[in-house]
Amino acid sequence: MFSPLRYENDLFKNYMTKTKSNVKKHYNWLMGADMYLATSCILCNEMLKSFTSPIACLNNDQQIDKKCEFTSVNPDYEMLLPAVFNLKHGIELYLKALTMTINENVEYPEGHDILKIAKNLKKELKAESCKKLLNETIPVVEKYYYGTYAFTKNKNCPDKKNEAERYPEYKNKSCYEICNLFIIVNCDLVKSIKKDCQKVQKNFREIYKKI
Repeated sequence: MFSPLRYENDLFKNYMTKTKSNVKKHYNWLMGADMYLATSCILCNEMLKSFTSPIACLNNDQQIDKKCEFTSVNPDYEMLLPAVFNLKHGIELYLKALTMTINENVEYPEGHDILKIAKNLKKELKAESCKKLLNETIPVVEKYYYGTYAFTKNKNCPDKKNEAERYPEYKNKSCYEICNLFIIVNCDLVKSIKKDCQKVQKNFREIYKKI
């Protein structure tokens, strides 16, 4: 039976899948990627201020809430979620920006699977120096794609929709689970996230300069 609503939805999907990259917006993609990564670094810096000593876990003083003049009393270790989400979203935007920069007529890369997008970008790169930089970056991408940066030691639970740190419930039921932040979050972890953020930004920016 013909369904007008389904027909309109199909037309919309076809339109979206065939939408070409807007060259005038390429700067915005790169700028946005940089700013999401910068936000991740800033959040990590704020978290590091919450340590009572180099080996202590993050305290429960709610310093970040107080600094924002919030009425809530959230523990500072909860800032891990937006810090990592901004890192992963920045990675996603950079990968898509680089893909569209290589080919100005390419269709917008679909989805939020950052590892898949990274591997597709690798196929498009011509210069060996760019491939080398991307090869150095992919292990960092994998840490946050599989959750091995903090929550698991295997690669059986990929975050294919980039939603692990975004929602408390996931559409992807096989995605790694975030739990026990009060035990997991420590000074070394926050420093490593910041270091990873700086590394991917540097490598992606170098790739952009070369393509």
